[in-house]
Amino acid sequence: MDTNSSHIEFNPSFSMLGSNYECLKWQRYLEQHRLHTILISAFNIVFCFMAMAGNTAVLLAIIKTRSLHLPAYVLLASLSLSDCAVGFIAQPAFALTHLTGMHGFSTTYEFLCDRFNITIYFLCTNSFFTVTAIGLDRLIALQLHLRYASVVTIRRAILAALSVTSCAVLLAGFWHWKLLTKKIMSAQIGLTLLSNFAIYLKIYFIVRRHQIQIHQFQPQVNHGRMWGSIRLKKAAVNTFQVFVLMACCYTPQMILMTSGNYRFTARSITSTLILLNSSLNPLMCCWRLRDLRSAVKQLFHD
Repeated sequence: MDTNSSHIEFNPSFSMLGSNYECLKWQRYLEQHRLHTILISAFNIVFCFMAMAGNTAVLLAIIKTRSLHLPAYVLLASLSLSDCAVGFIAQPAFALTHLTGMHGFSTTYEFLCDRFNITIYFLCTNSFFTVTAIGLDRLIALQLHLRYASVVTIRRAILAALSVTSCAVLLAGFWHWKLLTKKIMSAQIGLTLLSNFAIYLKIYFIVRRHQIQIHQFQPQVNHGRMWGSIRLKKAAVNTFQVFVLMACCYTPQMILMTSGNYRFTARSITSTLILLNSSLNPLMCCWRLRDLRSAVKQLFHD
């Protein structure tokens, strides 16, 4: 094997793979590219604090604000919890694996490379699936409208969040036992992205139909119902932007996974981009959701 080459054939994953052979190939790359290793590590360390602080603030704001005790915010809290764990576990582990691998193939490096990857894969998958559940919740809200509150309860939202986490655990188990190949994992990301696009396309047509009805029958439209439709539309747009942010962070990794071999430099950058999504989600949510933004501000004023 040519250790001076940064283009090495391997079976890519979200982060680093668990076999000793793959860890050895990755370690040799890190040792040969110290500047890149240090920069990637420093970037992840800085943003892990941002992920922990931002998502902890969102979680506390939702817990302490009674008006946010709603099914939609239960799913958002689940996303924040998963993203907080990314900042607390995945990003530091990713940085530490880089830094230890830069100094040779040690027992510590082997442990990090072999053990932490399954955690990183689980957390990122859980976040990805939770964003899908949030989009589905907005679609149900638009379809059911006045019946939404009676059908989608907090208890059912909690069960949905637990189901999403169970699916992520199951997939992480398949990944750990090498039952997930590169093509299956790429298909997983692609299908989830397509599912989200289908959900938001359906939302777009529902909102479009509501707008046409409001314009055609505006004098006869009940103002309370019209205001409710406007709020549901805004909520759908806000969650769509959270999905777009996630799609931007995950798509480069999916493209590289389907393209065959690629450089370890691109591998570490796209993996960092996926982890970065957990730092950006709380900023996006606070920016787009006025009630949440107010709750976070109140949290710091108390």
